[in-house]
Amino acid sequence: MGVPSLRGENSLTGKPTAVCGASPGAVGTAVAQQDLRSMLTYSDSPQLQAPEMYFQYTEGTIDEDGTIHDDDVRHVISEFVDAFAQFLDEQRSIS
Repeated sequence: MGVPSLRGENSLTGKPTAVCGASPGAVGTAVAQQDLRSMLTYSDSPQLQAPEMYFQYTEGTIDEDGTIHDDDVRHVISEFVDAFAQFLDEQRSIS
């Protein structure tokens, strides 16, 4: 007989994930992301560890249609998306 898992099954088990965010304060999303990472670890969900993606959101950074007006933010998001795409490819090769 197998040993039962203490974690059980959930919709995130084995699914690759990444955490990102923005907040009006300097560290708000970083603190929230740490909590999310703990939950994803408990859910046995592989996580992109680096680069981390968080930025301080200010009025006009991103407009209603999704246009990013801040070059630094655009660069951070672009690097994050590229890294996540590579992470997904790596996870597919493991599965």
